[in-house]
Amino acid sequence: LFGNPEKASPMLSPDGKYLAYLAPSAEEQVMNVWVQETADGAADARMITSDKSRGIRQSFWAQDSATMLYMQDFEGDENFHLWSIDVTTEGAAARDLTPGEGVKASNVLTSKRFPDQILVGTNARNPALFDMFRFDYKTGIAEEATMDTENPGDVLGWGAEEFSF
Repeated sequence: LFGNPEKASPMLSPDGKYLAYLAPSAEEQVMNVWVQETADGAADARMITSDKSRGIRQSFWAQDSATMLYMQDFEGDENFHLWSIDVTTEGAAARDLTPGEGVKASNVLTSKRFPDQILVGTNARNPALFDMFRFDYKTGIAEEATMDTENPGDVLGWGAEEFSF
């Protein structure tokens, strides 16, 4: 009743070429992200993340249909970081897009108008507040992120309209 599902959270890539979902790994039975091509069916399904302890519970596609984004904490500290991985390259390494001790990511926003950029809220500047940062998730260089909007102290969450992204 309380165990891992066989498969959960199916997501089609924006171009419809891939299906991603969460499923347990064969050895550890820990939830990871799996991907398969829609044309080939389940025969080519492969695990693209390699979490061995906590499991991944939230993932989503970037607009390029080649990058999977997911949230993951470290051993239960609940400081969820945003990670990216290239689904088109077998054995690709995941990159932590929001590194730093005590840093927590939230409010990940993607846009069709800016397919190579994302907006991510992090508490890197102030542990109590989440500012929005804009960066190119393909390079994965957090130091190149630019602050898009600074939290004045009274904002609990962020959103973006398509034309203001």
